[in-house]
Amino acid sequence: MDKNFANVEIYTPGIVIFDPEVLVGFLQKNNIANDNLFDCFLADEHLGRAVIDEGVLIPIYQIPEAEYSVFLDTARLGIVNGTSKFRYSGFPLRSTSGLVVVADLNALFDWDPDFFLNYKVNYESRLACNDYLDVPVGLYSVTIIGYEDLQSPLMPKGYGLTLHAVEVLPRLNPNSTVDDRDFTL
Repeated sequence: MDKNFANVEIYTPGIVIFDPEVLVGFLQKNNIANDNLFDCFLADEHLGRAVIDEGVLIPIYQIPEAEYSVFLDTARLGIVNGTSKFRYSGFPLRSTSGLVVVADLNALFDWDPDFFLNYKVNYESRLACNDYLDVPVGLYSVTIIGYEDLQSPLMPKGYGLTLHAVEVLPRLNPNSTVDDRDFTL
């Protein structure tokens, strides 16, 4: 059965969504061997922009530390009573492994490629700050919808992802930044 929701408790103010194979490939292509990927992406604006534009990583930054659900919105997991707070469209996402990890920023601060590349094998030893979703291999334009008042098995606050298969990854406005979107619930 496909896993279509992830529950995470974030300890740092942000969530990242990524396919581990795609991220490792991006790091290899760009000769990045640093364990603190977040600092690498901040220090080099071109690299930080490329990791998003190439569908390697979807950032949901500057959100309070709390428990959140991230789910494939097309699954309609009993969110009938959920209240939509915002909708942002056009985030590129690339999947080559068939899964994406949903993690707090610690995944980028202390990058562990062996753990994430073998995520399903390591699933039982994970911390509450990361989980995964089964996502078919492909290229996507992702819409993120922020919800409150979600019902169990989801956390009360969460982010629905609507994946639209595309032939070519969408381009975000080159003048926009992550700070232009308020993901706070």
